[in-house]
Amino acid sequence: MSLRSYLALIRFYSHPTYLVIVVAAIYFSGLSIETAKLLALLYVSFNVLLYGGLYTFNSIADIESDRLHSRKSKRPLPSGEISVKAALLFAIAMTVSGVATGYALFGAQAVYTYMAFIFINLLYTYWLKHIPFAELIGNSLTHPLRLVLALILFDDGTVPMYLVSGYFFTILGSACVRRIVEKDVKGWEARKVLKQYTLRQLVMVQVSSFVLLLISFAAADFSHRPLFLIMIAFYIIFVFGMHFLKRVRAYWVAVFTR
Repeated sequence: MSLRSYLALIRFYSHPTYLVIVVAAIYFSGLSIETAKLLALLYVSFNVLLYGGLYTFNSIADIESDRLHSRKSKRPLPSGEISVKAALLFAIAMTVSGVATGYALFGAQAVYTYMAFIFINLLYTYWLKHIPFAELIGNSLTHPLRLVLALILFDDGTVPMYLVSGYFFTILGSACVRRIVEKDVKGWEARKVLKQYTLRQLVMVQVSSFVLLLISFAAADFSHRPLFLIMIAFYIIFVFGMHFLKRVRAYWVAVFTR
């Protein structure tokens, strides 16, 4: 048991998801020292503490299936580096610390959003992730919620629903990418829900999500169009592109099967 093992539970390789908060904060409030300071504090409170705890809860729930996976079996819990009891205490401490710092730094509104993250993540970890298609939605919901958090803290709190829905459909397409590439690595059968999907079904969800993204783009306020263009470009290159570009597919395999 070492500090390195506990740091691995925080999954820093998943922290690029924080970029949506950074982009939204700069887009809506401008780049300033105050914005940079708040983003740094939010990163520690939200991404490191709160999500460090939530990722650990997820690792505890997945310990048996991870032991059968060629890559995930090397994680701290399935490898035995950290006991389940120690991981559970760590998860609780990190989650509580995240909520406490969120309230101290950003007030009640931030905490309400934090609680929504906790609810959705635990619902996904212990129930939704075992149900085909419902788990895709559950896995995607927390990402537009990050955008909502950014709007609450860095804008006037008004939530443009077309922008949020557009980001949700972008992430839903990415979630399908994850289910596809997970089957590229030995041991994927340990996660039973993956057996319920066919490639055709996942591609259909990707195409449908892209159409809904375009509809959201058409209905959105003109001032939000640049953000939509980023999402559309991302979708074309990294969601559809994984079917045709070996480097893009290899990137997703590395990200999603660590």
